[in-house]
Amino acid sequence: LVHEDLLKYEAGWDAIREGNACSATYITRGDTDAALAACDRVFTHTFETQIIHQSYIEPHASLAEADADGKVTIWTTNQKPFAVRRYMSHALGWPMTKIRVIGMHIGGGFGGKLEMGLEPFAALLALKSRRPVKMLMSRKEEFQAANPRHASRITITTGVNRDMKMVARRAEVLLDTGAYSGNGPTAVGLAMFLVTGPYRLDHVDLSGKAVYTNKASSGSCRGPGGPQAVFAGESQIDIIAREMGWDPLAFRLANVVEEGDVLGAGQRLQDVGVRECLEQAAAAVGWGREEEPDEGVGLACSWWTSGGWATSALINLNEDGTVTLITGAVDIGPGAKYTSLPQLVADELKLRPEDVIVSACDTDTSPYDHGDGGSRMTYNVGRACQMAAEDLRTVILERAARTLGVAEDLLELVPGGVRILGHEEMALTLAEIAERGRVLVDGAIQGRASFLADMPGWDADACRGLTYPSFLAPSFSAQAARVRVDRQTGQVRVLEVAAAMDVGKAINPRAVEGQLEGGVAMGLGYGLLEEVKMKEGVV
Repeated sequence: LVHEDLLKYEAGWDAIREGNACSATYITRGDTDAALAACDRVFTHTFETQIIHQSYIEPHASLAEADADGKVTIWTTNQKPFAVRRYMSHALGWPMTKIRVIGMHIGGGFGGKLEMGLEPFAALLALKSRRPVKMLMSRKEEFQAANPRHASRITITTGVNRDMKMVARRAEVLLDTGAYSGNGPTAVGLAMFLVTGPYRLDHVDLSGKAVYTNKASSGSCRGPGGPQAVFAGESQIDIIAREMGWDPLAFRLANVVEEGDVLGAGQRLQDVGVRECLEQAAAAVGWGREEEPDEGVGLACSWWTSGGWATSALINLNEDGTVTLITGAVDIGPGAKYTSLPQLVADELKLRPEDVIVSACDTDTSPYDHGDGGSRMTYNVGRACQMAAEDLRTVILERAARTLGVAEDLLELVPGGVRILGHEEMALTLAEIAERGRVLVDGAIQGRASFLADMPGWDADACRGLTYPSFLAPSFSAQAARVRVDRQTGQVRVLEVAAAMDVGKAINPRAVEGQLEGGVAMGLGYGLLEEVKMKEGVV
């Protein structure tokens, strides 16, 4: 056993521990044994994936300084500043009043900076030396001691009938989590949702384990657990189609979920766009046209969550009519904090995005946010910012009504101020409202909001050990590629890739395109080029 006292460890959920598995997860729906026995064909295959590093441009870095009272301030590139404060308080036995974390703009994270890293070491050294201490990982240290993507071994059994229908699937997912659990339990749970694919299956029997091994700990990496499961599941779809003589696109389209179908742990789906994604991705690479010598085409589809967790926002109206947005969120590179969030606030307040000042995260002064990860920034933090702007709009109209001596419903917010309905001229500018508030009427003008999305329902009887029971506002996607293979060297040349994703409302379309292109680039690296090799637990 890697951890002999494993059963004594605390866990934040009802963890199932078996042998060297830090967590085990099970999802069962229907009668998989009977369904497989009745199928026309049953296929079983095992797939393995390697460890890869997130390869962000900026490595882990922390700067700590202790004041005369023993309070430590930490500037860090971590994706979850409030969690760092909590982790440090727990690990060091310090009260949170002695820990201040300032989240910096991050040069890439991809999930690799969700865990506490250098922060406690820098803090202890700063406290001991009474000097500021900066710690920065070298690229070599990143590969030795960071949190790369889990290696996996996934065995899948799928039963089909000759009418091209998938009937049942059994899967065993094993993720190598390294010496410490890290995000392994969550990664396994997410993998369980994706290993069935976005396909209509009445019978599933899924088991997943995050397994301790004597090597560097693995962690989150752009859709933790997802690419491993999708690679395995979609690879088997292609194998089955080839064995049965079916077109891979037609096979998928015959089985993809539709509105109201069930996936995961019994979640009933809404706003399902996977069929359209498959059709558009396939069309973009000329699916069905005659292939050149040594060329091939392939495609795959999947779904993913918009991460939940709590967030909040505060907006101050400034003396010049601009506003300051204060949020505990940080930005890990895509720029949503500095583009989409100001857009949402500006739209609600009839301002320009450049009229919105965005503050840095400071755990002493910022309202709480869970952290930037799990595809949650625009959907969750954006909603809190939008709600805070709505609240500020209400306060502005209320203050203006009191100043002008008219009813609120006779006023409207316009760019730069407030006017009386039916009048062209502005009655009060935002700057005048802000200044009057500070001097004459009730003090500073603020809007605030907290937000925690309601998770979709699931079948609690169908699952055990899940840390993440359903997908919030799931998005669907498909990718298709055309490649050429050199038969003598085995070299693969990617000729074209098409990515289609049902993103809902794109607040910042250019940023969405950047995310799609970045995802394709990372996928190509994962599939063709990258591996962190270890020997006896050492890189």
